[in-house]
Amino acid sequence: MSVQLNRLDDRQLYENHDRSTLKRWCKSLRFFHYMRARRGHNCEGDTFAAHFTYDGKEDLLQKMNQIGVDIQRITADDLVFDPLESYALDDLDRIKYTIPGFDDLIQPHLEEVFGQSVHVWIQQHTFELIVAGDVTRSAYEVGEEDYQICLLLEKEFDSLGWKVFLDEEIKRQPHCISEVLYPELFV
Repeated sequence: MSVQLNRLDDRQLYENHDRSTLKRWCKSLRFFHYMRARRGHNCEGDTFAAHFTYDGKEDLLQKMNQIGVDIQRITADDLVFDPLESYALDDLDRIKYTIPGFDDLIQPHLEEVFGQSVHVWIQQHTFELIVAGDVTRSAYEVGEEDYQICLLLEKEFDSLGWKVFLDEEIKRQPHCISEVLYPELFV
């Protein structure tokens, strides 16, 4: 068996959860994936993530509406982020980020999706829904309660028929525990 350079080593992979837990999560989740923290200096933790595609502004707004996320439009009073600008500390909480490709729409963040606290982030042509330790109040680790939230959300995605909108590219990311890089967890 050859070593894949883009896989996490076992020490990092099983640092927070044992093999049987990861295997159970991986085999049962159909929309979400367990995402192991990439480490380094970006201060991120483990999450569960689901990536979906959309086709243009109207499709995006319709999908956000279906899951109960109200996308706001930029107003003249909003402080819109400019990467070439310096901001005072007092302004940091007021800054609004726009959705790539839609400079008139405010990027959502922590939203309520089907009654659950979910991080929503929109890129061009895709968006991600992230369950990130909100139940356990851990910024760096997800647990069984977060997994259960994923299962609840997946039932809603099934009823919406969203399986066809899954963005499969997520499975190739080294920190995404998917059948592409970690097939042993899916048998």
